[in-house]
Amino acid sequence: MKPLTKYWKEPDLLKEDITAFTLDLDNDGKEEIVFAASNLHRLANFVAKNDEDPAHYFIYGGILEKNGVPTLFYSDRGDYLGGTDAIGVVTIKGVVPIAPGTGELALLISAGSGLSGDQQIIRYRGGRAQRIDVIRFTCN
Repeated sequence: MKPLTKYWKEPDLLKEDITAFTLDLDNDGKEEIVFAASNLHRLANFVAKNDEDPAHYFIYGGILEKNGVPTLFYSDRGDYLGGTDAIGVVTIKGVVPIAPGTGELALLISAGSGLSGDQQIIRYRGGRAQRIDVIRFTCN
C-alpha cells in the first residue's frame, strides 16, 4: 500500500480500499504491481441530506513498477450524493497472453459506469499502458 499512497493524497484511502497483486506483464524479469483502488464500497449506504456535504469518492486502476510511478488505465473521482449506476468500478477479470512467443501478458478489465460496461485489454510495455477496447457479446 505504501507505494500507492505516496502518489495519491486521498484523505480517506484505506488499506481495505486497495486490491493488488504482482505479475511480470512485459516479460522483463521484474514484477509489476497491478491494482484497483476504490472507496465506493464504504459509501454504499451514504445519502447526502440537504444540509450535508457530499462524500468524496475515488476509483483508480493501474500498474506500478517497483520504485516507479503508477501508470493509470482508469480513474474517476468526484462527489457522491447517493446510490447511482452512473459511477463505475474497475474489475480485473483475467490475465491473457498478448503476443505469441513473447511471454508478454495483458489484463482483461471491465471499467466504467454500470451503464456503459466497457471492457478492455490492457497491455503494459516499456512503462506504458496500451488500452484496447474489446467487444463484449452476450446472448439472450
